[in-house]
Amino acid sequence: MTLQELIDLKVRFEPYLNDGDYTFIGPNDLNLLSGFIANVNFLAPANFFATTFGNSLRNQDAVLMALSQLQSHTQFRIFVVLGDMEKSGVLIHSTIEEYCNRNKIEFL
Repeated sequence: MTLQELIDLKVRFEPYLNDGDYTFIGPNDLNLLSGFIANVNFLAPANFFATTFGNSLRNQDAVLMALSQLQSHTQFRIFVVLGDMEKSGVLIHSTIEEYCNRNKIEFL
């Protein structure tokens, strides 16, 4: 999928998310994920009251800037993040398919 197709899919899927859960587009290669997230955190506007992964990864502009800095052959995917787990300091994520199966959502 192209980046634009992933963005469109992400936008269509967001109404199905449970409260507190969110999506972001990132590198498909999980070895690149922690560096990517660190870069998004660096690029996102600072929020001194509540700095979490979610504050940065929900910032579409920062995510797109970080994606543009990856090598041109890098493949992307949509991550679905479970917001409740993030409160305990853990970034638990899955795919749209896994999320739909777990929450009995009919999508696609």
